[in-house]
Amino acid sequence: MSEILKFYTKTCEPCKLLTKILATGNVAVTEIDASSSQDLVRHYGIRVVPTLVHIDSGKQLGGLKSIIEINEWIKTCEEA
Repeated sequence: MSEILKFYTKTCEPCKLLTKILATGNVAVTEIDASSSQDLVRHYGIRVVPTLVHIDSGKQLGGLKSIIEINEWIKTCEEA
């Protein structure tokens, strides 16, 4: 299974919606609060929230996406 980080902030409405979308697809993520994890934000070059980061490939997916788009992104990350 892919390791995925989700960068979010507590006040971000798209971030809250993404959490619900990820739950419908049974996608496991480790949530990182971008407001309190500036070192990780800099390390991964996060520019927007929400952003998903595929650990193994380093690929990112920014913004609010559907579960179909997220699953396709995961598939392409795993093929890389």
